[in-house]
Amino acid sequence: MPRFVLCALSCLLVLALAACQGVGRASGEGAGGSLGNPLGQSVDAPATLDVPAFGIRVVTPEEAEACLLEGKTVSDVTYRDESQGGPNYRIATTDGFDVYVDHAGYVSFSGPFSKAIRDVFDLSASSDALLGAEGAAAGGRLWFCSPEEAVDKVKAVLSGLGFISFGKVTTYALDHEAMAAAEEGILGDPDNEGVSLYRKIVPKESWTEADDCYYLILEPEVGGIPLYADDLTGTLQSPEYRGGAPIEALVTAEGLVSLSVSALYTVDTSNVRTVEILPQEAADRLLDERYAAALIAARPYEVTDVRLEYCVRYTDPSRSAVELVPVWSYLIATGAQDGPVEADGMPYRCHFDAVTGEEIR
Repeated sequence: MPRFVLCALSCLLVLALAACQGVGRASGEGAGGSLGNPLGQSVDAPATLDVPAFGIRVVTPEEAEACLLEGKTVSDVTYRDESQGGPNYRIATTDGFDVYVDHAGYVSFSGPFSKAIRDVFDLSASSDALLGAEGAAAGGRLWFCSPEEAVDKVKAVLSGLGFISFGKVTTYALDHEAMAAAEEGILGDPDNEGVSLYRKIVPKESWTEADDCYYLILEPEVGGIPLYADDLTGTLQSPEYRGGAPIEALVTAEGLVSLSVSALYTVDTSNVRTVEILPQEAADRLLDERYAAALIAARPYEVTDVRLEYCVRYTDPSRSAVELVPVWSYLIATGAQDGPVEADGMPYRCHFDAVTGEEIR
């Protein structure tokens, strides 16, 4: 990532709220020496698990208008290429908002403010600079509502769309003065000529109190177990599995002004399959057997997080049907050969099917 983006983000954001962790997660300092359970903690995982039936949910235009465009005037509804299974459609309003929905459950809602914000800042839930940034608003609270009230506004909309429950929720308070200073830093950086590798930086005409906003990241879960999400620690390469991402939203004094949902799903708890979960100790041994020797020979390592989570697997060639797969997920930090583990280095994840023990890449 270009240095000017890192600098801008590092002075822009504040981590104001980190909600509770869901069932099936443990974290702590790695002890080194062995990958097997290096945390000295046991993950709260059941011996058996009732896995509910799972499906892709596609929001209808009528539902999208009712939940996201209430009080707005629709100017255009455009249907896109349906060759991949459709429908894919975009709804535009007279005041510059639009909703895009595709056949795979993706939902995007944005307006003039959110577009202006992203013209300046590369907001991303997986950005190291974002997650480790310093404060922009003291205490993480803005003048128009509390962080908890902002979260409730987002959850109310998602509930209307039929979304499932959430585990960890992270809220950043973005103050207009801090954003203005960060924009000035971006444009004044000699390394920045107004163009990044991926996009052109477009300055905002002015920053006022009306631009104060909360940036929220919500991590979906099913029955207290988090859903897997792609991030900088790696993505699943197997075509059998579907990637994902946390839900992202912007809330201003006017309410919800931006929403990005990588996929909407349906959960049927009346239709479950009961599976036996591989004990964590057995999964730890799998990790030792498959990775320890190679890692010891090459570089020092620590496992910094272990969790039981769900991955989403396609069950038909058309990718129109899916199921939940319980997975043991390990986050591993490494260092240079013959050097210390770099806490700020790039970690990566290893995944094992929590029923069969098969590695998932």
